[in-house]
Amino acid sequence: MSNTYKFRGRRLDNQEWVFGYLCRKYRNVSGKSEWILCIQQEETLGNVTSYVMYEVDSETVGQFTGLCDKNGKEIYEGNIVQLCDSGFMKAEIFYDAPSFKFKWLDEYVIIVRKRNTDEMFPNTPIVAEIIDNIHSNPELLGKSDA
Repeated sequence: MSNTYKFRGRRLDNQEWVFGYLCRKYRNVSGKSEWILCIQQEETLGNVTSYVMYEVDSETVGQFTGLCDKNGKEIYEGNIVQLCDSGFMKAEIFYDAPSFKFKWLDEYVIIVRKRNTDEMFPNTPIVAEIIDNIHSNPELLGKSDA
């Protein structure tokens, strides 16, 4: 895994995904982060680097795992990956200190493995393919936005 600390989040103004560093704008009275900003490098001019900051939905923020799927796409928390071409062995990626894990979405896999979660495999970049994410398709987890 890479030591790259990179995040993604969905912009509040237009719902597009942005990628970059993570900053908290402020906290409310309960101490919970209300808004999270994603900072994305825009351009470098000589010795000056400019950044643009986007306000993002804190519920959609996910960290980069340091791994890519078999197609070279970066894997983030909240991605749903498929580990078998036959359409099963689907899992949600989540962080559980000190590592990223799979949360199995197929009942058969849970029964066979005798657990709901597993550490991400060393061969994840070879076998995993990102098929969606929990924010764009919550129905894959039995949730809905409504």
